[in-house]
Amino acid sequence: MMPSPLPGVPRYWKRLNRGRRFHPAARDLFGYVGSPLLSGNRSCYGDYMPKRSAGLVMYRVRAGQIQVLLVHLGGPFWAAKDRGAWSIPKGQIEPSEDALAAAKREFEEETGIRPEGEMAPLGTVRQNSGKTVSAWGFAGDCDPQGIKSNLFSMEWPPRSGKQQQFPEIDRAEFFTVEAAKEKIIAGEFELLKRLEEIYRAAGLPSPIPPADA
Repeated sequence: MMPSPLPGVPRYWKRLNRGRRFHPAARDLFGYVGSPLLSGNRSCYGDYMPKRSAGLVMYRVRAGQIQVLLVHLGGPFWAAKDRGAWSIPKGQIEPSEDALAAAKREFEEETGIRPEGEMAPLGTVRQNSGKTVSAWGFAGDCDPQGIKSNLFSMEWPPRSGKQQQFPEIDRAEFFTVEAAKEKIIAGEFELLKRLEEIYRAAGLPSPIPPADA
C-alpha cells in the first residue's frame, strides 16, 4: 500500500471515498492519480503516478525583510489546520501546457490577481508524494483580504448526498521567510529559501521600498 504523505490522511480518504468530488488543490499536495481527491470512484492508493505542478511566489519587502504571499487551502478538511496547510499559489500543469503559463493561470485562478512583471525562476522541488513543483518569484503587492478564489464542489458532510461549494483558497497572508517555514507545506519551503538567496545575492526588483530606507 502506498504510504500517505500526512498522518491521519488514510482514514480521511477512506471516510470520503464514497463522495464524488474533492478539493482540487489537495491533488497537488498528495500527487496520487488514483486518490479520491482526484476521482471518488477509484481506490485511495491506486494508479500512483507523480504529478507536475507550477506556481508563483509573490514577494514584497517590509523593514528590509522579504515577505512572501502564501494561501491557505480551503474546504472542510483544512478549515481547522494551520501548520502545513499553507502553500504558494500553484496547480497542476495541463498536458502540453507551458509550466510558466500554468503557474500564471493558477495564480490568477486562486487569488483573482493577474501576475505581471519579471518572473525569476526558482527551479523545481520534489514533494514527499513524488510530485514536482516548479516555481517563479515576482515582485508585487496586494491586499490579502481581497483575494477571490475559484470554487470547487464536493459531497459534504460525507455520505450525506449533498453537494456543497467551497473556495479552493479561503485566505491569504504575507509572511517573512522565517515565519513561512512554520506554515508552508514542507516540500515547498526550499523555493522560498531560493528566492531569498537570489534576492540577497543579486537584488531582485522590489516595488515596495524597505520601511527603514
